[in-house]
Amino acid sequence: MSTLKVNTLEEATSGGATYFTAKAWCFYEQIGTSSIINDGGCSSISDLATGRAIISFDNTLSTANYGVVSHVHQDPQGTTQSGKYLDGIFTVSRLSTSLSLNTTNDSSSTTSSADMNQADFAVML
Repeated sequence: MSTLKVNTLEEATSGGATYFTAKAWCFYEQIGTSSIINDGGCSSISDLATGRAIISFDNTLSTANYGVVSHVHQDPQGTTQSGKYLDGIFTVSRLSTSLSLNTTNDSSSTTSSADMNQADFAVML
C-alpha cells in the first residue's frame, strides 16, 4: 500500500477549485449505550443526556471555527413512520478537541431532545 501526502489538492484546470477533506467524521449510535460504529479522527463518545453527546477528536484541530455537516438516520426508538417526525441534529458547542451535538424530534406539537438510533457528522476545516 502506498501513501500519498499533499498539502493542497486542486483541480487540474486553470482556476480550478481547491478540495477540502473532512478533518474528522463519525457514525454513532445513541439508543442504549452510546457508541461509535465507525469513524475517522474521533477517539470517544460521551452520553450527556437524552439526545446529547460529546465526541472527542483524536487530534486537536487548529481552530474551533469549523463547519459541521450532520445527518440523523432513523426516528426515535427505531420507528420509520414517514412524515410523523422532523428529526434534526444541531451543534451545541465546537471546541478544537471535541464537538457537542444534540438530536431532536419534532412531533408537530413540541420539539424535544431525543435519542436517535444512528447519526453521523463530518467536520470541515
